Amino acid sequence: MYSLVKQVRVNGIQRSDKDLANDPGIRGTLTLIRAGHHRTLSIQEYGNSRSDSRVLPDLWEPQLLAWVGSQMVFRGFQRPGNDEKAPAFMQEWRVTLLGEHP
Repeated sequence: MYSLVKQVRVNGIQRSDKDLANDPGIRGTLTLIRAGHHRTLSIQEYGNSRSDSRVLPDLWEPQLLAWVGSQMVFRGFQRPGNDEKAPAFMQEWRVTLLGEHP
């Protein structure tokens, strides 16, 4: 689904409401994948399904906290650059569903 994503945290620390309001967000295709016991939520460039087309590091073990109309809030863990050796930080994504296509 073509979506707009805003990251609520930076390295686990919540951003201010003013900062979030001024953030234009990232647009792309939102995908939820389950591999074994693990789930990941990713956002990729529209029309590009290659793994290197991700525009944000994946959100690991996402939990849906709220869903109102076309807006959702997910919480999970994120590693900078999808590096498995990097420390994981709590992250929240505010997602607005924009449609099937841009």
